[in-house]
Amino acid sequence: AIERLIINNKNELVSGSEDGKIRIWNLETGDCLKILKGHSCFIERLLVNNKNELVSGSQDGTIKIWNMETGEILKTLQG
Repeated sequence: AIERLIINNKNELVSGSEDGKIRIWNLETGDCLKILKGHSCFIERLLVNNKNELVSGSQDGTIKIWNMETGEILKTLQG
């Protein structure tokens, strides 16, 4: 499913926000585990692929592929 809120295969909630940040939350404790920074505008879409990579699309005109473990941006697609 493609949403602004998704649950990954580790039972963590992934949220995209208007400030361009993506947050990964522990659903049991409510703690924010990571904040991913790389977009400059509103996060439109989120998707977790079968490699446990996060794909995010933003109003800044980019799509980013993230390593969910490290928070590293693996690739940026512009357009």
